[in-house]
Amino acid sequence: MISLESYPNTSYHPDFVPSHRNEIPSAFFSRVGDDGQYHILLSDREPVGFVSSWLQEGRAHFRFWFTRSCPFADQADAVALYSERVIKAHHPDRLFVHDGKRYARALNANRFFQKGQIFQKIIETWRYQVPDAAFDNMGYIINQGLLKALPFGWFDSMAKGCGWIAAYNLLKMNHKETPMQECAESLAKRTFLGGVMGQESFMLTMWLRSKKLKVGMTLPSNRKAAAAMHASDSGILLYTHAHGAHYTTYRKLPSGEFWFYNAVYGRASHIDTAEGFMNKYVLFPFSTAIYVKKENHDQQNSKSE
Repeated sequence: MISLESYPNTSYHPDFVPSHRNEIPSAFFSRVGDDGQYHILLSDREPVGFVSSWLQEGRAHFRFWFTRSCPFADQADAVALYSERVIKAHHPDRLFVHDGKRYARALNANRFFQKGQIFQKIIETWRYQVPDAAFDNMGYIINQGLLKALPFGWFDSMAKGCGWIAAYNLLKMNHKETPMQECAESLAKRTFLGGVMGQESFMLTMWLRSKKLKVGMTLPSNRKAAAAMHASDSGILLYTHAHGAHYTTYRKLPSGEFWFYNAVYGRASHIDTAEGFMNKYVLFPFSTAIYVKKENHDQQNSKSE
């Protein structure tokens, strides 16, 4: 997992930046604007990059530098982590990344687009219509109960939005971040009577495929859903609990356990086995997994090498 460590107030890797000083552009060490900060970027506690940030006229500016061994997925996750940190701290209307052409793919994955010599991300209006607590430190939605202000069909997203929330999280997880409003409005058009029955799983699967995400869907069976989860790195689980049907996004961890998002509202680190999760939360044995096929994940990795 990607994390941050303040620099130079660092205890774990005090020599990382000095040892790479000849590689890091001098612009990183020129303080511009207000609230200038430096951070080491870590992947599983190992340093993989460096970032400087500052505020200027109410907008946030960054520069990233990654070691040559830092893979695309870590670069994209680092951009997501730092962006969310700044959004929560300052609520800017847009973010700017300077000298980002070397990392264009990781920036594009987080909806930064090049404008002249700078990459910028315009923060969508929906983001500030809900509390920051609806999002975890990477920007994944983890608390549907705080999304009452966001519409979904004839309803609000607190009541009926778990399908588009799961889709948003899954696309972001696979480095295809899509605006929340686009997810909700596009999927609402694919529901029965304005979403009275929630999001239909087949239409959700087809919509994800339209976003160039190679997903499969299991037949309703807890056993088949768990098998698909174990065979994939990420996906969506549709299950029934005491209050009705619900979608949650999952990510497979190196340990073989899974990180669940928006299953228990507000839980930022919800880790369990597939079977453990089902034993605790699933009421009927007819769960369905919408899983990202392995070949899609492997192709993404091969392109980044």
